[in-house]
Amino acid sequence: MADENRVVYPDEVADIKAKEAEESQAVESNSVEDPPLESNVQLKNMIQVPPNCPPGQQMADNTRIVFPDEVEKMRADQEKQAVQSNYIEHRPLDSDIQLDNL
Repeated sequence: MADENRVVYPDEVADIKAKEAEESQAVESNSVEDPPLESNVQLKNMIQVPPNCPPGQQMADNTRIVFPDEVEKMRADQEKQAVQSNYIEHRPLDSDIQLDNL
């Protein structure tokens, strides 16, 4: 477009850009756009579970847990925490020991 010693004026640049735009519009594409295929099945970001899952381990329709092992583990953990939180470690005080010795 410009030599090292030549000043480029804005109107020359505009003319060159206009010519390039006309040339680029004249190019035709040989590709044919295929319309998207329409399907009757509407998927909604779901995990599809195979129909041969054993009873009790089928996919739930909400957030509940359907695996019995996990439920039992959660209950055992909750019971353990409840027992630990209710358990008061009783250590005899020095005054109690002295009273027992009397």
